[in-house]
Amino acid sequence: MSLLSSLVTIQEFAQHGHTPNSYVDFGIGVGPNYGIVGGRAIIGWKGTGLLVGVGSFDGFLTNTIGFQFSYNAVFISVASGAYGSYAVVAFGQRDKGLLEGTICMTGARFNLTENKRTFLELGIGYAGGDSTPSPIGPAEKEEGIAFTLGLNVRLGK
Repeated sequence: MSLLSSLVTIQEFAQHGHTPNSYVDFGIGVGPNYGIVGGRAIIGWKGTGLLVGVGSFDGFLTNTIGFQFSYNAVFISVASGAYGSYAVVAFGQRDKGLLEGTICMTGARFNLTENKRTFLELGIGYAGGDSTPSPIGPAEKEEGIAFTLGLNVRLGK
């Protein structure tokens, strides 16, 4: 699917009326906005506001906190939190931990029901800022493309 046809599809979703008046969006999914594997809430008007994600990954409890801006079917979020894990083995010892840093995502919210309360969120973006420790030499910076996919519900009137 080309970028142009994707934008046309998003615009078509946006033109089918407004979303319900909601103060909280709650969902479960995968990706940094959902604590890697977990839940996420947006506390604010119609999907714009405080983003809080809590989840689990590789045996660690994870979290994400930031801000999300939503307009019709499109969203942009900037947050700080976990986006992966590392494991380093050296000299017979194993070091394991979370990668935490800046998460910037953009994507679309596709309504799944006629009342627009339930929606699927698909996103792509950047996650990075942390480094994997190295027993010899400098630490290696870990960053790259991140994806998010979640099933969400709008709560409110």
